[in-house]
Amino acid sequence: MKVQSPFMSMEARGLIGERLVFSKRASGQQARFQLAQKSKNSVSQIIQKNSYSLAVSEWNALSLSEKQVYIDNASNKHYTGYNAYLKQNIVSLLDSFFGVVLYGGGLYGSN
Repeated sequence: MKVQSPFMSMEARGLIGERLVFSKRASGQQARFQLAQKSKNSVSQIIQKNSYSLAVSEWNALSLSEKQVYIDNASNKHYTGYNAYLKQNIVSLLDSFFGVVLYGGGLYGSN
């Protein structure tokens, strides 16, 4: 919370606690309660996050020589070996769960 002219409290901006927000608008000083954000993940989001976490842990378990294969394959592209590994493994995990999916005019989910 930032207070300008604290003696008379002419202006305040920021958050007090988790919900009370002070701001200055064209109409003047405003104090309002901010609603709590609902962050319920859908089944698809949970699957995506889990497949990403699984691919990251698999990358961390690879030996340096196994990682070097992906690094060498990605050297002529605009991403790293780590990203190449994640791209290949996340797509294959999602393919095995959802199958190949059509988005727009193209095929997404398999290389």
